Amino acid sequence: MKKLLWVIAALLMVNIGNVFAEDAPEFTANMVAHLGADAPANKVYVSRNYIRLEMPQGNYAIVDVRAKITHVVLPKEEKYMDFPADVFRMPRYGKMLGTEIKRVSLGKQKISGYDTEQFLVTRDIGAKMSENMIQWLRSDNIAVKLASGDENWSVTLSDIVPGKQNDSLFGIPYTYKGYDQYGHELR
Repeated sequence: MKKLLWVIAALLMVNIGNVFAEDAPEFTANMVAHLGADAPANKVYVSRNYIRLEMPQGNYAIVDVRAKITHVVLPKEEKYMDFPADVFRMPRYGKMLGTEIKRVSLGKQKISGYDTEQFLVTRDIGAKMSENMIQWLRSDNIAVKLASGDENWSVTLSDIVPGKQNDSLFGIPYTYKGYDQYGHELR
């Protein structure tokens, strides 16, 4: 579950800016997260207010940006668990990475077959501290890749298909039981 939440957080770091923007592109893509070893590819659906991440074992997560919550859905068990999503610490506007304080272009590079511009981004993470991240951005402001400054972890998108997403992708079946992050049943 911890790795799943890391993957969701990393995905949000890559593209939540698109979700907040009024003219944001909607798209589907395959996503691979690298944290030590490669994780299997996951399917991701991005709309203006939601992100859905499907895992190979059949589970999926839905991030509701407006409600600031992540629903981890477990279809085999017909239940879901809610976790808070701190959208204020995440990127907001197109290519901007949330609490960004500096952006430096590192040049052009091809990632997953896409022409991108690579940026070194410095973010304020509070307590007078900052972190560096590397972002590879397409011309339509879809971040194809995001990595830590030391490249210990990264998230890469491939097979990106722009287009409106079906609203049904972001719903939870009404028969599923809900639980909070502590395992208490939701009413």
